[in-house]
Amino acid sequence: MLAIMMVAAPLAGHLALPALAALLILTAWYMSEPHKWRGYMSERPSDRFLLLLTLVLTVMTDLTVAIGVGVAVGLAIRLRRRHDPPADWHVPER
Repeated sequence: MLAIMMVAAPLAGHLALPALAALLILTAWYMSEPHKWRGYMSERPSDRFLLLLTLVLTVMTDLTVAIGVGVAVGLAIRLRRRHDPPADWHVPER
């Protein structure tokens, strides 16, 4: 049993990262709610820009950078719209 563990343990260590990567990809896919993308793309151009910018930065850089830039750009967009009348709010579908 010890000999099998000595041989198999290093190989098992290489299987953990691909399995974790697959799990993270599936989790990210379901968190992004693909059935709502059509609705996201019908929003204002500035909102679409913010969504796509954050998506690209998350893939191309670090998640921390993407969140920081997304919050900053979102705040700038919100401040630019502060004099616009608020849109009608509706309860989201679940």
